[in-house]
Amino acid sequence: MPFNSDTYYANKYSRAAWDYIAQAREIKRRIAAGEKLPHAIAAQVESFAKLARSCMHLSISRRRVAAMGKRK
Repeated sequence: MPFNSDTYYANKYSRAAWDYIAQAREIKRRIAAGEKLPHAIAAQVESFAKLARSCMHLSISRRRVAAMGKRK
């Protein structure tokens, strides 16, 4: 089976998105548990969410490109 860089990067960006979501959830869990965190760490939840959305959009785009390549 030949290497398909579109699906490779689609999977890579998808995994990165889920990792960012996991990091944001961990911070939110720690805050909900009452753990005192520095403001800089607590503010990262929004950044992780934005990064996750961006990575997921890239993943979806790569999957669409891969699908277009299969139609040929």
